[in-house]
Amino acid sequence: MGSKGVFSVDDTLLVHSGQEQVPLKASQEALKENCPAQVTGIFLLRQHFYSIPSELEDAARVDGAGRFRIFWQICLPLVTNSLAALAIFSFLGLWNDLFWPLIVLTRQIRLTLPIGLLVLQQGSYIQRGLAFAGAFIATVPVLIFDAVFQRKIIAGITTAGMAGR
Repeated sequence: MGSKGVFSVDDTLLVHSGQEQVPLKASQEALKENCPAQVTGIFLLRQHFYSIPSELEDAARVDGAGRFRIFWQICLPLVTNSLAALAIFSFLGLWNDLFWPLIVLTRQIRLTLPIGLLVLQQGSYIQRGLAFAGAFIATVPVLIFDAVFQRKIIAGITTAGMAGR
């Protein structure tokens, strides 16, 4: 087994996984690499797909539907709440992420808001007013996002674990 690690050479990161090294440019696009397959999202969607009765798929097969049509017309409309909840969780996770941007971003001008808040709180003199204003600015989009999509969040979470009901 090879060890995994992230090594920085100028503005290019070399993500080392076993035998291969994958170059990853230190940019905003590199921040998105961490998002698509999070464990929480995989578990949430797995539970929701598991809760779909197999009788629906069997009835579609009897009607002559193929695998793609069953997925597109039967399963996907039933998991829209979970997909919306996953999108919301991914947005909130990316918005509040601290460690991955610290690893990936090398230039100070590209740093994200949580890192800026961390920098504001370091040093011998902490400007509390500026730190609280930054925390408020960081919180406002999350509150707006939560207020707009609150019903989808609750619907996606409550229906994900109802297998066999």
